[in-house]
Amino acid sequence: MTLEDALSALAREPLRHIVLLKQLVAYPEHVKVHRVSGAADAATLVALDTSVSAYDRQAYPTAALAAFIASDHPDLTSLLLPHVPRGAGIVFKLASEADLAPVQAHFPVTRRTAFVSFTSGGAIEPDASVRITLAPGDAAFRLFAEQDHDRTWLELLLKGGKAFACVLQHDGETLSACFAFENYGSVWEVGGVVTASAHRRKGLGARVVQTALAEFARRGLAPRYQVEEHNGVDRARPVGRPRSVRDDHPLHVRRLARHACRTLSSKSTIWLRCASSSARSSAHTPDGIGGPLPAAHSSTIWLRTLRLRAISLRHCAP
Repeated sequence: MTLEDALSALAREPLRHIVLLKQLVAYPEHVKVHRVSGAADAATLVALDTSVSAYDRQAYPTAALAAFIASDHPDLTSLLLPHVPRGAGIVFKLASEADLAPVQAHFPVTRRTAFVSFTSGGAIEPDASVRITLAPGDAAFRLFAEQDHDRTWLELLLKGGKAFACVLQHDGETLSACFAFENYGSVWEVGGVVTASAHRRKGLGARVVQTALAEFARRGLAPRYQVEEHNGVDRARPVGRPRSVRDDHPLHVRRLARHACRTLSSKSTIWLRCASSSARSSAHTPDGIGGPLPAAHSSTIWLRTLRLRAISLRHCAP
């Protein structure tokens, strides 16, 4: 199917399909799309060349391909898998836990991580002490740099009206900051939530996120906030976001990782598959969690990682 057809089909449920939509918009020349349909259901595969994705290059250095799958039924998922090439490292990014079984039937995979996306509903008040700005300042950029968010890319988004920052200061000192950026259309994401080391565990991150969500509501935008399953979930809930989407990342070693996005009330997991029984790898993840993977004759390995990074569509985790 054409890129335009895929965008049109997936955009009918943008929050559910936001991960696939982001790839299509960010890398139109580096993706291939396959879609199958049943009587009332459908499944979509977006295959991305990971050489153009900074996040995937770092997190899955042996994966040549990222396979994003969103499917209404496992039988339809099975029909997509012949379009996934063999003989190459693959990271699978799945939109439902039900998709794991058909993937495992074709590839040995190892679970790598899980992510939880949140969205908000209802009125949220901004924090009066938090400043909303397009010029967050050097101190805020230094905080963002702690999570490897590139200043040049973020400044381009800010200047283009595709992002804004929320900054909490006291007596001239920047205590905490986050930025928000456009994912697709009216769906915007909160990213880069960072608090200065001397001021952590005081709820300051929740205050800047709360203000970003209030700004989304003022602009009529659909919010999205993503954290690793067991790292930041409690921080997300106090500011009024019900659980939204789960993403699973299994990896096929040569390398295969799976990313699953469950609709409104889910989390995410990464899977890996090794093509050679002697294959070993070290996972380098944004939060520093990672380590050597055991020999690949075993089909499943579990490892957690954080993927809360986003500068532009080209710099954020899918």
